[in-house]
Amino acid sequence: MLGIAAPAAEPAPIHIEAIVSSTGNFSFTGARIAEALRVLEGVVNAKGGVNGRPIHFDFVDDQTNALVAVQLVNAAIAQGTQYFLGPVSAAGCAAVIPLVAKNGPLDYCLSPVTTGPPALRMT
Repeated sequence: MLGIAAPAAEPAPIHIEAIVSSTGNFSFTGARIAEALRVLEGVVNAKGGVNGRPIHFDFVDDQTNALVAVQLVNAAIAQGTQYFLGPVSAAGCAAVIPLVAKNGPLDYCLSPVTTGPPALRMT
């Protein structure tokens, strides 16, 4: 019998939820952010991923609505999400910052005008 090794299993991808405004008033910005994240995903994965694991952005639409953003973040927290990106609008970011501060997942808000508690400020 030949000692043929089974192919190594592919490492599980790192899923990063990205809350973008695919619809609504900020859809023009959300579309550009999604494009940029897809390019980033390709570049990172072409260079071996993060610690050997590929990354994958999972896009969800907050409809440029702070209430929908809160619902999406609550769902992400309930699922045990450790980190996510978004929302895009300042109102959406301001609405989710208290949830993130209370419940602990790491968020990188995509709005440059929102600040949260010192540990959550992205600027």
